[in-house]
Amino acid sequence: DRTGSASVISDLVLRGAGTRDSRELTAYLDSLGLQRSSSVGILHSRFSCAALAERVLESLPTYADVVRRPHMPTDGFEAARDLSLQSLEGIEDEPRQKLMIKLREWHFPSPYGRNSMGEKDQLEKMTLESAKADWQHRYRARDAILALAGNIDFTQAKELVEKSFGDWPMGDALSIQQTPPPGNYRHETQQSEQTHIGIAYPSLPETSTEYYTLRLAIEILSGGMSGRLFTEIREKRALVYNVSAGYASLKGSGSMLGYAGTSNDR
Repeated sequence: DRTGSASVISDLVLRGAGTRDSRELTAYLDSLGLQRSSSVGILHSRFSCAALAERVLESLPTYADVVRRPHMPTDGFEAARDLSLQSLEGIEDEPRQKLMIKLREWHFPSPYGRNSMGEKDQLEKMTLESAKADWQHRYRARDAILALAGNIDFTQAKELVEKSFGDWPMGDALSIQQTPPPGNYRHETQQSEQTHIGIAYPSLPETSTEYYTLRLAIEILSGGMSGRLFTEIREKRALVYNVSAGYASLKGSGSMLGYAGTSNDR
């Protein structure tokens, strides 16, 4: 009953952490020259940065504060939730994005097909207390991944990681109850001059010995303007203005997702 909680929390934890309030935290990370991003995927919330190696290592204790000691202020919660609600409303103006969200909901088992931005009524019912409870439950060392790439001194990095994250509580294992997807066919009416079509079907998992053959086939099918979908359906037959196919994976399974955008009369 709290879909979208992860998106709200991923913004909220950046509004002050450790000894720094929201403004001080942003100013400090800016002073390091970090290119930063945060996002919520199917299985993980991600916080990433890129800069010179020594700057990235210098930021590690602060990122430990972000995930382990966020302030999660009351005014910050309202702002973070409002941003999530605005993003959700923006989908109505992006029919292709809306289509792909619905396609995933109908193809993947729940909760893996859920829209990470959540649902309006559930976001509106969220409270700071429920967000803090979710953070306490989910932000823990178990299943967390820390990756470093570049000109990194491993010994120095190992010492910094041990100092910043070594005593991070593991937390209990999370059990995920899956329910089958609706599948089959869905049509959603929207006043528009365009029709958007999505199709999804099961494919090979990434661990399959034929995985790279599959990826090569996808490139032949949908490798940009030279792909067969584009040349056959758009260029030769002029049936669509956009068409593509891509691969999506979950642990132990894979899927093909296809898209076409056209005018209503076509």
